[in-house]
Amino acid sequence: MAGIGFELKKLWDQGSYRSLLRAYTMTTLMGAGPGLFMILSLSVTCLFSLFSTPSYKITYQFLSIITYLLSSSMIIGSFLQFTFFRCIADIVIEKDFNKITPNFIGVLLLQLIISISLSVPVVFYFLSEYSFILKLELISIFIILSMIWVSVVLLTGNKAYRFIIWGFSLGYFSMIVVHFLLDEPNLISMLFEFLIAQVIILIFLLHSILDYYPTSDLIRFDFLKKENFYFSLFFSSFFYTFGFWIDKYLFWYNDNTGFVIFPPLRLSPVYDLPMFIAYLAIIPTTSTFLMQIEANFGLIYPKFMKTIFRRKTYAEISAVKSELVLAGKESVLSLFKTQSTMTVIMFLSASFILSTFNILPIYLNILLILIIAVGLNIILWGLLNILYYLTEYLHALYVCIIFATSNFTFTLISLYAGPSFFGYGVGLSLLLSISFALIYLNKDFKNLEYSTFMMTD
Repeated sequence: MAGIGFELKKLWDQGSYRSLLRAYTMTTLMGAGPGLFMILSLSVTCLFSLFSTPSYKITYQFLSIITYLLSSSMIIGSFLQFTFFRCIADIVIEKDFNKITPNFIGVLLLQLIISISLSVPVVFYFLSEYSFILKLELISIFIILSMIWVSVVLLTGNKAYRFIIWGFSLGYFSMIVVHFLLDEPNLISMLFEFLIAQVIILIFLLHSILDYYPTSDLIRFDFLKKENFYFSLFFSSFFYTFGFWIDKYLFWYNDNTGFVIFPPLRLSPVYDLPMFIAYLAIIPTTSTFLMQIEANFGLIYPKFMKTIFRRKTYAEISAVKSELVLAGKESVLSLFKTQSTMTVIMFLSASFILSTFNILPIYLNILLILIIAVGLNIILWGLLNILYYLTEYLHALYVCIIFATSNFTFTLISLYAGPSFFGYGVGLSLLLSISFALIYLNKDFKNLEYSTFMMTD
């Protein structure tokens, strides 16, 4: 599974346009593939629903429900993801592969219990006026999504991107097929289509993991043991996910910007539409960064660790460290350069995009601000990736806390300040978070030998 970095490196070293195209296509699918499949499938489903239903209301309600299911499952599912995979990484290093699947089943069971405990009372209390079938669909989708995120983290950490891409493509293709097989769509049938897609995705991911890591044990909870449980990872994953969504929730539930779509669920078209368009601009940056981190930095870092664990000379360690620091700087610079280019392109084409899709000009100002903010978000994501690579979990936690708290605070201030300041809250919070991440990274690279030696016996 870990051979993806070597494969990208091989394609990069070939130097031909064809090999580079293959490499960047691979990293684009790795980074944005599942999201692209989801967007495409939802777009096709909603597009045909608009033509086959008497009003737009059902389609808007469907999208609002899916948005809440995705956001809530990501937030709730974020707690266990990173600390669980750190435990799996240690198991892989120890080559005790027989423990991977039992621990995976253990974390799925724990996630299942948490998801049921939270979703059942919330759905039956806040959505009591709706049918039992609708409630059952919502609970089922939430539970399955929570389990999918854990599965994706395990496969992503093991560089098994192809399994993720195939799983999501198969699931959402099935969703489109089922949509055309059903009669006139309604809210329950559309949610059933989405539920089918998630079930197929989860089954495919589970089969991939269970097939790759066969075991004789049924279930284990090693990831909950004191020596395997990392509170810094437990909370950093949550705070980043919470910070990612909190500005949206504040806009949704502000009386001046949010509208009831499916009581009590609300959305904010003035914020959501520009945000969606802005996030499409990060796909090239994601591809470029993954190329750098997997084919360069990710291959040098294990080499640096080996020089220390094998007690190499200081000159050899320093040489590999210089190589690693250079790779890290190149990864960070590629983030800034690629996203700066995409920001300029989006700025120049923003008016054209709005006019082409008949979007009101009032969205232009907030779109330009959010293009910058989303660009900063992908840069922060890249910096956090490097901090995690360096096992500087506490520094990553500090950055995530700063991001979550500042995004909440600055977005509230921007809402009270008025429409001219919409989007500045998330932008400023990301700028602040990036500043701290760069400070920590600079310090961590300087102390790399010391921190790595402290990890050895």
